[in-house]
Amino acid sequence: MKIIVEFDFPKDLNDQISNDFIFGDILKKIPFKDVNFKVISRISSGEMTFDSIERSVCEFVDCVPEELQRNTRKREVVEARQICHYLSKYKNLGSLSSIGERFGKKDHATVLHSNRTVTTLLKNDAEYKSKYQSFIESFSEKQTKI
Repeated sequence: MKIIVEFDFPKDLNDQISNDFIFGDILKKIPFKDVNFKVISRISSGEMTFDSIERSVCEFVDCVPEELQRNTRKREVVEARQICHYLSKYKNLGSLSSIGERFGKKDHATVLHSNRTVTTLLKNDAEYKSKYQSFIESFSEKQTKI
């Protein structure tokens, strides 16, 4: 299982962390009572499904799966739905229509638009890329292991 974790270190530990090269040694030195962390994604070695993608994306963006089904244009929900469309198409989990139906009752054209949007934003928008690149790559790494 691959677990992606986001750490929020206290300022006094930043110098120590930047000077150490081996992450295992860093973990031994950190007083975890002062460190906040959030598990971003848990990716098991099992087969990818709509549910596993939905669960991982919702965990990453901190939303509930029911929000992806709602007819809303909230930015965070739209981005999460687009990432689900993108990953489902990339993993060939079904036809574009079935992917759209599964995530928000959308049609095939919306799934195509989601894929174009995610691809364009990953190439051209630095903020979007820094937010989602490592998460999306964690799915592509899994593809090579199977």
